[in-house]
Amino acid sequence: MRVNGRRRWAVIATAALAVPLALSACGSDGGSSDSATGGSLSVSIGEPQTLLPTNVQDVESVQPVSVLYTGLVSYTDKGTSVNQMAESITSDDNKVWTIKIKDGWTFHDGTPVTAASYVDAWNFGASKAGAQVNQSYFSAIDGYDAASSGKAKTLSGLKKVSDTEFQVTLGSVNAQWPLTLGYQAFGPMAAACLADVKACAKKPIGNGPYSFVKWQNNVELDVTKYPDYKGTAGKVDAINF
Repeated sequence: MRVNGRRRWAVIATAALAVPLALSACGSDGGSSDSATGGSLSVSIGEPQTLLPTNVQDVESVQPVSVLYTGLVSYTDKGTSVNQMAESITSDDNKVWTIKIKDGWTFHDGTPVTAASYVDAWNFGASKAGAQVNQSYFSAIDGYDAASSGKAKTLSGLKKVSDTEFQVTLGSVNAQWPLTLGYQAFGPMAAACLADVKACAKKPIGNGPYSFVKWQNNVELDVTKYPDYKGTAGKVDAINF
C-alpha cells in the first residue's frame, strides 16, 4: 500500500499507534485489562515491504517497526507528542535544536543507543548513496541538498556533542519541527545495522519493547518482549503478525 503526501503521513502515524495501544490493553486471555500481562497477541497485516525505519512508507511495515524501534518521541491518540528516548528537545531560536537522549538504552544486540546512533542513521537516510524512500523527511536539516545529491556524505546540520547529546541545525526557522520526530524515519540504527542495511531490512536490530525473532515471507513475522527495554514494557510476551 502506497499513500502520498500529508495523507500518507497521517495514515502511517495512525497505524503506528495501533499496535502499541493494543499492547497496553491486551492480556493473556485476549481480553481487555489494565493489569493483565503475558501471553501473546496476534495481529493480522499484509506483507511488510521492509523493516528498515528509513525505508518504511507502507502501513504493513509500520506496525512491526513501531514495536521493534523506539524513537525520540511518540504520538498519543490525541495527536500530541511525548518524549520517549528524548530527555529533552530544546532551542533558543527554533533553528538550532539540542537533543538530549536518555542514557542506558541498548539495541537488541546489546550495544548502547547513543547520539551517534541517531546522527549516523539520519546521515544514511538523507544520503544519495542510501537511496531511502524517506530521504525527503530530512530535507529541513541544513546540508540536505548536498547530502541528497551526493555532493556531501553527511548533513552539515548534524553534530554529535556527546554520547547523549547532538545538535541539529535546520535550513530555516521551524518551531514545529520537533513534532515530526515520531515518524519512523527518525529512529536510531545500530552500528551493525548500518554496516549491512540489506540484512537489517529483513533481520532488524531495534531498540524497542520487542525484538525480532523470525520472518517467514507471506506467512508470519514474530517478535518477543525485549527484557532490557528501558521504556514502558509491552504487556504481552510475544506478537505474531
